Amino acid sequence: MSEGNNDDDFQSLIKEREEMIKNVADLIEKNAGLIKEKEEHTLIKETNIIIKKNIKMNEKNENENENKNK
Repeated sequence: MSEGNNDDDFQSLIKEREEMIKNVADLIEKNAGLIKEKEEHTLIKETNIIIKKNIKMNEKNENENENKNK
């Protein structure tokens, strides 16, 4: 009879472990999604910085060209 209980206990532990593994996998998946969002946000931010620098460089070049043409 105790062998039957041990089997039930063991099966219960296996189910608990499977549930824990599933929860960890879900957390990893959520974390990966957050990392991707952060990377996308960082890329957008870096792109905006580059665009602003290009705008400033274009303005500077336009000013220099205007001064040369005077």
